[in-house]
Amino acid sequence: MGWNSSVVLIANKTIRQVEKALPDVFAICDRQINWEDAISSALHPHAAIGEIPGWVALWSQNDQLVMFEEFLESASRGSRAVVCLQASVNTIHGFMVYENGKHCRTLVRENYEPVADVGRRLKEEASVTWDDDEGTVFDEDTVFEVVRLLTGVDVANFDTWEGVKFNVVELT
Repeated sequence: MGWNSSVVLIANKTIRQVEKALPDVFAICDRQINWEDAISSALHPHAAIGEIPGWVALWSQNDQLVMFEEFLESASRGSRAVVCLQASVNTIHGFMVYENGKHCRTLVRENYEPVADVGRRLKEEASVTWDDDEGTVFDEDTVFEVVRLLTGVDVANFDTWEGVKFNVVELT
């Protein structure tokens, strides 16, 4: 299955705290949806925000939101924000890490080649493989694994999100 939705995980914050960091063109509304709807292409250009223990999750296909530097800096102050980028249609996969308001690491691959490789390589990256001995590329799965190692959250697993209600974050 190809993934075409990205997620920002923000540690030890509340939805209200993350809401303050959102660009002012976005507003959290009362409409709630489940995870399957939160990752659906039908949600674009909006987003969905919800909580699991220890993390606020913001799902969206809107790359301008999930990669917006000012949002990530603000959301990660006193915390950590980890972005999992997945756009299988465009063959773009990657991750970003912000800690305490500062950018630490970005690795984005397009068509299986690095297009952004910024910051010091993280120790969690050492244990993952981007391709095997036969050249089979694992960008999508590898990004999910790096994010799991960084956060402890298996973002691609339905069980992680079962029962979580997400509020729609509308682009106004």
